[in-house]
Amino acid sequence: MIVSAPQSVGYAVVGGSDVKVKQQENATPFCGVQAWICGLSAISGFLFGYDLCVMVVALPLIQKDFALSTTAAESIISTLMLGAVIGSLVGGVVADWIGRKPANLITAALFLLGSLFMTFAGSLHTMLVGRFIAGLAVGSSGPCVSTYVAEIAQPKTRGALVTINEVMVCFGCLVSVVVSSSLQGIENGWREMLGMTLFPPIVQLLGMPFLPESPRWLISKYQTKEASAVLKRLLYSDEASQQIIQAHLDVGTFHESFFHAMSELVTDELTRKRVMFCVAIAFCHILTAANAMLYYSSYILDELQTGNSHPVSPLSKEVWVGIAKLAGVCTAVAVVDRLGRRPLLLIGTSLMFICHFVFALCFWSLSATHSELVQNIGEWNLYAFIFAWNLSWAPLMWVVCSELLPDEFRSIGMGLTFGMFWLGSALVNQTLLSVFHAFGTGNAFLLYTTLTTGSLAFVFFKVPETTGLTFEQIALLFNERVAHVSLAHHAA
Repeated sequence: MIVSAPQSVGYAVVGGSDVKVKQQENATPFCGVQAWICGLSAISGFLFGYDLCVMVVALPLIQKDFALSTTAAESIISTLMLGAVIGSLVGGVVADWIGRKPANLITAALFLLGSLFMTFAGSLHTMLVGRFIAGLAVGSSGPCVSTYVAEIAQPKTRGALVTINEVMVCFGCLVSVVVSSSLQGIENGWREMLGMTLFPPIVQLLGMPFLPESPRWLISKYQTKEASAVLKRLLYSDEASQQIIQAHLDVGTFHESFFHAMSELVTDELTRKRVMFCVAIAFCHILTAANAMLYYSSYILDELQTGNSHPVSPLSKEVWVGIAKLAGVCTAVAVVDRLGRRPLLLIGTSLMFICHFVFALCFWSLSATHSELVQNIGEWNLYAFIFAWNLSWAPLMWVVCSELLPDEFRSIGMGLTFGMFWLGSALVNQTLLSVFHAFGTGNAFLLYTTLTTGSLAFVFFKVPETTGLTFEQIALLFNERVAHVSLAHHAA
């Protein structure tokens, strides 16, 4: 069977059957309900980014105030990652068990609780408790937010809506750098830095109770009346709502039991294939070493600027990294539903491959002779790498994985995918400097160039195009074992 792309905006194939449903003709691509859902959910992305980046400036101040050893200070960073791994794995299960909206409310409450512990911490132990709780929130926000938004969004705008969460991650990073740098000269300024995260989750907790539950989750619990009401709010006609619900119930797309879903991971080849495919996508993201490049951007710039009579100021470095990150993801939001997922991943990964190789050339050159021109090339190469990463992998891993996973396993699968991503990222973060020292910085970047080539090959040969497709059409990609070309190309 060859699956063609939707013939018009208003129609979608449901449940792999011949049923077609029509949205209201006056439906806009981005209706008010979707805007509120996206906006409130994306606050978690802002907090995610803020919590990840705030310690760049706050950690030395906390270390000084609490008289911490280097190992104790590093534990403040690693504790958040530990919480993120657990939060990713548990968050997806909770979202399947009690619903997408309640899971996002719990995530907001965890952000608030973690912020309270960190802001008013009087000891290292209290700080670690706060960082662990914040890590739980950071980890659970991945599967909870992306699954909720993906299931609410219409196919034509799904990519942009899910990607907006990554925009807020980047915005949170940039705000944390600016705020932290302005407060670092104030006594106990780190408390104000961390205290900034007290207010956004309160907005979420007040606003999210008024948002609808995911209609797909409601259908999975056979709450068809509630699902129909939500679909009407999302600008689907009455007839279309009933066709969608009946088609899903007829084909048995959903399962009520978490244990049934888990058993399918073991016994059902197609489900296992889709979940492992998403884990492979996360693994390819890890191979680019992008997260570590962000964490150690200051170190890399310092290494490049050694001996420079006009080094870049620390604030300038962090702000430019934040701007490059935000610019990349904003570009992705603007074009992801027009250009497609595959082209952005191919373009971004290719640029990252080139940037890794340019880093290798720069460090090889600087090890032989000092050159301010090479230093400047290396500095702008870092900003180009951050831009390329946020044009591709940073936002699109959320989008592609939320689209490829089956309905009955989406939130759990997202949790598993993000859990593996956090574990792998933590390993790369812990080993990056050791690799630099063991092999030499230039040779290390040659290694990462080679690894990024593997990621590029996987995208080219394996990742399908999902732009504008319903979840049911995406499922047919795996049923028909379509490898990597778009449905529109097949239809042609």
